[in-house]
Amino acid sequence: AAFKQSPQMAINQLFLLDGLYNEAKAAKLDQESPYKEQMEAFIRQFLAQSYVNDRNNRIVPTPPEEEAYYEKNKERWETAAISVIQVNFSTSATPPAPAAGAKPLLTEAQAKTKAEGLVKQIRAGGDFAALAKANSDDKDSADQGGKYATMRKADKFAEEIKKAVFSLKQGEVSDPIRQNGYFFILKVTEKNVQPFKDVREQIFNQLKQERFGVWMQELNKRYQVKIEKPEFFK
Repeated sequence: AAFKQSPQMAINQLFLLDGLYNEAKAAKLDQESPYKEQMEAFIRQFLAQSYVNDRNNRIVPTPPEEEAYYEKNKERWETAAISVIQVNFSTSATPPAPAAGAKPLLTEAQAKTKAEGLVKQIRAGGDFAALAKANSDDKDSADQGGKYATMRKADKFAEEIKKAVFSLKQGEVSDPIRQNGYFFILKVTEKNVQPFKDVREQIFNQLKQERFGVWMQELNKRYQVKIEKPEFFK
């Protein structure tokens, strides 16, 4: 980057650095305090970090190890296609008056009763898509019969939502789940597992991280100390 900006300035800096280095060596600054100790400290830190980096780079999981890890941990890569009915409620003690032509906002108790009633209808054989179109306050998904998204376990949804979704079997409907200002009713329409090729890079990095972590733990154990006189440090 420096050479692209100004070749002459970059070359000048190289010669300046080289010249200052040679003059410092001639003046034997590398043998004087505090420069000698600073250099030693820098070299120690640099080599220690280089050794850690080198060990990490040498950890290379093999394709058979990646596939075995995938087969053993398939549940991590489950996906669930979900549909939703959203029932909004007012978070204030007295719901505000609705805008012209809009539905009045329910209280939390009213919204919960409505959501529980919808769940009963669905579990009794009611059409989820039709009920979503007629009742959901999330217009975008309501227009599609409640169709919402395909969720992965790594996605950034509320933990309560993910826990409910991945505990359901395909075709099942959740109890109403309260969030801030609304209740969710969730239906899992399809469950799958991401194919190995889509998650292979994740597995490679996960295996590297796990093995490096084990190595670091073992290394730290070798250098644990026992302080016999804590009063010294006061």
